[in-house]
Parts: sequence; C-alpha cells; structure tokens
Amino acid sequence: TTFFWACTYMPVEFVRELADAVPSEHLTLPSESGRTPMKQALACNDNPMPVVQMLVLRGVPVRPGDYEHQASGSKLACLLLAWAEAELTKRQAFVALVLGCGVHASREVPPAQRSRLVELRGGRNTEARMCIAQSLGVRVGTEVGHLRRAVAAWRAMQARAPGNESAVQ
Repeated sequence: TTFFWACTYMPVEFVRELADAVPSEHLTLPSESGRTPMKQALACNDNPMPVVQMLVLRGVPVRPGDYEHQASGSKLACLLLAWAEAELTKRQAFVALVLGCGVHASREVPPAQRSRLVELRGGRNTEARMCIAQSLGVRVGTEVGHLRRAVAAWRAMQARAPGNESAVQ
C-alpha cells in the first residue's frame, strides 16, 4: 500500500498525515512479502524511531518479528522501551500530583489552603482534566493502553534477547 511505502522512505510528518487519511487497517496491512509497515520502517526508514512511536500510539502492535534481522533492532527496541516507560511515568506523575493532590484531595483542608484543582472534581469536568493532561503532554485515553501493551512486548523481547540472563523488570 501507499502507507507501507511511506513508512519506508518518508519523514514522520508525512507518515502521520497519511495515517490520518488512510483506513486504520492500512497501518498493519502487510505487503505481498509479508512485511508490515512497522517492520519496513524499522528496516529502511532513515529515522525509524518517530515513525514507530507514531504507529504504537495509534495501536499498531509491537511484534518481535518486526525486529528480526535488524543489527540495531535490539538497541532501537531499548530506546523505544525507554520512551514508552517515560511516557507512562509522566502520566503516573500527573495522576498522583494533579489528580491526587487536587482533584481527589481531602475536603477537610481549610478553603484558603485548598488547591484550585478541587474545582475540577466531578464527572462533568472529565473533559477539562483531559485537556489539562494533553496540554502538559500527558498521554490519555487509548494511547495509554497502547503504550502499556508496547512496554510489555518490548520487555518480553529484552528478556528473550541472547545474552540476557535476567528478565527486565
């Protein structure tokens, strides 16, 4: 498909625009030779990391076979794992600090000492909380699940890597 070839040669900005325009099944549709767009980006794109990040955030599964026969596949998988873990850590900090200290904080604190974030409590303000998270660069919604699945896959790949006697925690 056109998307497959874009993952091969084009910069992430172009691939992202094309991903917005094509049906979602094109993001995982293999070529006649069986190569997926992610495998093609890993093998041939001059800058595969942002392309793979974009694909992961859109729900493209991380498959160990996409990293086979890659001299730098293991290193790139480690870098991608570090990126995804950092994204999830940022989200965890947002939940703990912004939501935990403000939105879900104790009501027994005197009004003058309360955080203004308390005003974001309640179901009617879910959209406002998500906007705040997005403006801070925190992943929300389905992206969080996609990141968690990718982290699990990259950790499993590291654990099975030759020369790795201990599993990644």
